[in-house]
Amino acid sequence: MKQSIKQPLQPLSLKSKVIATIVLIAIYPIILMMILGYFNYANVLEDRFIKSNTEELNMTTNYINKDIAEMDEFITTLLGDQGFYDLTRSSSMNDASALATYSFKVQIERYLNSVVYSNRDFDSGGIIFLGSGQMFYESERTGIVNIDSIPKDKIMDIFYEDKISSGYYIERSGKEISIYLARKVLDKERFQPFAIMFFRIDPRYMASIMGESKIENPTSTFMVTADGMIVSQRINSVSSTVADGLKLYQLKDGQYEKSYQGKDYYVVVTTSKAMGFRIISVTDKELLMADMRKI
Repeated sequence: MKQSIKQPLQPLSLKSKVIATIVLIAIYPIILMMILGYFNYANVLEDRFIKSNTEELNMTTNYINKDIAEMDEFITTLLGDQGFYDLTRSSSMNDASALATYSFKVQIERYLNSVVYSNRDFDSGGIIFLGSGQMFYESERTGIVNIDSIPKDKIMDIFYEDKISSGYYIERSGKEISIYLARKVLDKERFQPFAIMFFRIDPRYMASIMGESKIENPTSTFMVTADGMIVSQRINSVSSTVADGLKLYQLKDGQYEKSYQGKDYYVVVTTSKAMGFRIISVTDKELLMADMRKI
């Protein structure tokens, strides 16, 4: 049987070594430029992405500020209405008879009903009379909020300090968040408060704010209170567990890189001056890089 004999490798000639060296020297800068170019391109895309997120969050924040200001102005206009003032200061409030009380109840609830239906941002509203403690309430739809569940005492506590003329109260009931805007109602002659008018912001409005955001995957967006309660959210790739775990509500406005349970995230924070809400975007850095590699 014939055995194959392996030919020994021939050493490269000096000429071949020189050619190989020249080729490597020529290719190395190109490879290095390609690597540096890739990382530089990735950094540029990251910067653009974060800048875009920041601009979008600022637009959302301005939108909220504008809407809350319009809601507050709407309530102010109501309080300046002479018909409403005459109704609330009528002698019916001083008449203890059942007929007078019922008549007033019908009139005030009819008025509140018309107000709630005329403003898309509110789903319910009411008035609390400070002297008697009586509260009258109307909603856009039956069963939205049970009158017994309205945080009457908490709303009144907003105005513990006399200097405060308007404010808001946020309450969580299960998974639902209720935000109440409230204003003092003043006696025009003595300039002393005799009632508090309040309206609940429709939860559908709060949800729609995140829905209108143009921030896409792999970013999730959260609206949180100053103490970390999530008011509204738009989940894409980052869950609320991450936002809670990082305690993002404690951050000031700005751009951050954060780590949680072995994963890295880009975080952008803005604050709504109207209510002090934090509007926060959280992006999974790994998923963002994966998307960039597809480009």
